[in-house]
Amino acid sequence: MQNIAVTVGKEIIFLSNNASMTGRVINHDANELTAIAYDDVTRTMYLGDKKNNNTSIFYKNLNTKDINWNRLLKAKNQDNHIVGLYWDYTSKNIIYMDSIERSIMKIDSTTLEPIEIIKLPNTNLRGLAIDTCSRKFYWSSSDKLNPSISSCNYDGSNIKMIIKTNLYDPSALTIDQTDGKIYWADDEEGIHYKIESSDLDGKNRKIIFSGRNHQPVSISLDFDYIYWTDWTYSAIWRIKKNTQIDDKLIQWKTFYDLNIDDGNPISLLTRDNIHSLNCQLRDELNDKSNVIKKINNTNQIEGLVTSAEDKNNNENSGVCLNEGKFMENSKICLCKNGFIGDHCEISVCWNYCFQGECIITGKNKPQCNCPPMFTGPRCQQNICTGYCLNDGKCSVKNGEPFCDCTDSNGTRCEIKIHDNCQNYCANDTNNINNTSDAINTPCRCPKINDEEISHCTYEFWNNNLITILSVIIGALSILIITLGLFINKLRQRPRIKKRFIVSKNGITPLTTRPELPRDQCEIMIENCCNMNICETPCFEPQTRSDTKKSKKEEKHSLLDSMDGNNSC
Repeated sequence: MQNIAVTVGKEIIFLSNNASMTGRVINHDANELTAIAYDDVTRTMYLGDKKNNNTSIFYKNLNTKDINWNRLLKAKNQDNHIVGLYWDYTSKNIIYMDSIERSIMKIDSTTLEPIEIIKLPNTNLRGLAIDTCSRKFYWSSSDKLNPSISSCNYDGSNIKMIIKTNLYDPSALTIDQTDGKIYWADDEEGIHYKIESSDLDGKNRKIIFSGRNHQPVSISLDFDYIYWTDWTYSAIWRIKKNTQIDDKLIQWKTFYDLNIDDGNPISLLTRDNIHSLNCQLRDELNDKSNVIKKINNTNQIEGLVTSAEDKNNNENSGVCLNEGKFMENSKICLCKNGFIGDHCEISVCWNYCFQGECIITGKNKPQCNCPPMFTGPRCQQNICTGYCLNDGKCSVKNGEPFCDCTDSNGTRCEIKIHDNCQNYCANDTNNINNTSDAINTPCRCPKINDEEISHCTYEFWNNNLITILSVIIGALSILIITLGLFINKLRQRPRIKKRFIVSKNGITPLTTRPELPRDQCEIMIENCCNMNICETPCFEPQTRSDTKKSKKEEKHSLLDSMDGNNSC
């Protein structure tokens, strides 16, 4: 499932949960993209550019087929530097922070005009986050003398510095919308850095991870993990939110192999942390957790259920429902796991999961076990919704969405065959990017020049000439051998000699051959006549002069002349 988007140079790289690249979009008008925001309802993406002289903020609806990006905010001068960008679901406004102007701004969705929310002079702004439920802005400042993390109301009032100790360079921060906590990356002095968290008011501060040789730039998270971009290794790193002793830091994705100009990852966005929330339920769960912590810290109780308390509090059993316990000192109900409300009358699983089954975690929070087709903290999102592009059909295989493409290619059917073939046919094929999608696309170019045809013919004969010649030579050899055997057989047959005995009396012996008298002439007829040509040394009589005689008369005259001196 597509989960993370990261800006690298002028590109946006889309990654799935297993770090495989599912998409890659280039903004040709951008110079260096430093911020990213996303409206998951309309599938509109917003990008901040710090080096563009014409546009500071781009936007594009990912449902459209247009490759061009639109300008939302025109750059005032070359000093604009958008370091934070956020889409507010409630007000439908885009919120951004300019580190050069040192202010937090918003762009109204109707007028599309920038409006200043708060001016923060003498502050080196680094990161921006918004808590959807409390409607507060949070930002980090990396001032050398006074690094801090601060907050204010949505209208810019009530500015508070919530964290100001044990900070060196808080380079990035984000808010866990589900748990209501702040997470930030602190690039400490020298080669050290750390990832920390706290409540929205700065309390319950905790070090998640401490390491060396990283330069964290942006931070984000999903339901289970924390992600941050690092310029030292040009990579994204990941670690669990609830780390254990044996948990290891993972280099989740490196960008060295993409060969991108200015190829360091900058801004990071996770899809799981931009969804709409049930803020009332989140507040109730946090209040319940705080009450439990307070009671445990003051040692007012040691457990939820004891037999002595059951007997002493029978009169209050009707006040606290679902086996909740009434606390005399605080006059509140201490509910069992899975229930909230003044009288423990509300199940935390009530109407929580849109699909699937709801269970209660050890932290008394609801958790949804989603069926294969749904995802999200409350199983509210069909994993196939908007996943396949260009009319591709989506299905689920091994828990992951799979697209069956008709007139397109790619993991999400994002590459149209028609457009790819037009580009292929319009350009020299040697200059086409040698990608797997380009090779596997079955293109038929309508106009192929003679050079390409002759090249194809040459390739055919060059590849098959030896085979063709071998077959011809073999056939001729077999024919020659067959004819040789046949001629040799004919030569072995006996030769028959025929003789005619011509007598003056016209008598020719038939059965016996007596001694020839002197008045007879024996003629050996061996291959005498070949059609009408006589090969035997016979002589034409001198009396042959009239060519008008018939053939029969010529034969008689020929035999008659044999009685003369010129006979055989």
